[in-house]
Amino acid sequence: MDAHIKDFLASEEAYYMDNHRYTAAAADIHYYDPDLPIDAQSGGTPAAERAGRISYFVDSSGVLTIGSAYSTGYCIFAKDSPATGVVMRRAEPVTCLSVAKIAQTSF
Repeated sequence: MDAHIKDFLASEEAYYMDNHRYTAAAADIHYYDPDLPIDAQSGGTPAAERAGRISYFVDSSGVLTIGSAYSTGYCIFAKDSPATGVVMRRAEPVTCLSVAKIAQTSF
């Protein structure tokens, strides 16, 4: 699971280097890694029933937030910000918020 998050981050970084922004659509990221298990519900809430799928959100300031869930219900989130770099956090099942909501919080 953590490998998916790391692969997604690496692909986003490659896209950012080429385009000076993060991706807006799953098709953009699949150009760099067609095997990434991206959840079509971008900005959605990672959930155990979609374990291993990646949800993501890019806010208006260009900060990328990524989330994924384990089959046990735990979630892992990562934020990539020009100001702070990459930060990862694991959340209990009760705090598996949508990546759009996590984007509004500090780690």
